[in-house]
Amino acid sequence: MDGDWNPSWPAEWQRHYAALRELVADEEGQADVLPGFTVHGMDIGKWLARQRKPEGGRGPDGRAA
Repeated sequence: MDGDWNPSWPAEWQRHYAALRELVADEEGQADVLPGFTVHGMDIGKWLARQRKPEGGRGPDGRAA
């Protein structure tokens, strides 16, 4: 691991993002990931729904964490 890599977003955000990225990697077009869809025990659908709301917390692009 790169010791200089110190993102400003939470590790939990990064875990959810990585799980979603892996989930949709082979999809063609936009995937429909609904709340309740879990990957490794994380509700990726719920997390994604929060990302789409403008009033959320902070991720790497300023969106919900």
